[in-house]
Amino acid sequence: MLDANRDGAFETVAVRPRFVWGRGDTTLLPTMVAMVKSGRFAWVGGGHNRTSITHVDNVVEGLVLGAQRGRPGNAYFVTDGEPVEFREFVTELLATQGVTAPSRSVPIPVAHALAVAGEAAWRTLPLPAGRR
Repeated sequence: MLDANRDGAFETVAVRPRFVWGRGDTTLLPTMVAMVKSGRFAWVGGGHNRTSITHVDNVVEGLVLGAQRGRPGNAYFVTDGEPVEFREFVTELLATQGVTAPSRSVPIPVAHALAVAGEAAWRTLPLPAGRR
């Protein structure tokens, strides 16, 4: 997207939030809840990695500021501040839905191998155009 920026012709500003969360989430949290309830959820490498998070209100503010004050051709990262431990944060999110986070974990090398295999299968399998 930033490559589309052209002086005087077309201006682009990228606003990049990380792990958006907040009231009314209809995608990420419901998906995680469904995965936990179906037994398909596991922490990768124990889930103790640190990650940035962004409350939806901060995303909105970042988008407004990007539109009002962003310099064309630049990217702006929006977060809630210091990174948090992924497992701790997601455990608290799941608890808001009355769901207890599982303790099951997948070693990082196993998760990586599964991701590589899944990506290869996605690229090579003859799936209908609407499913890609």
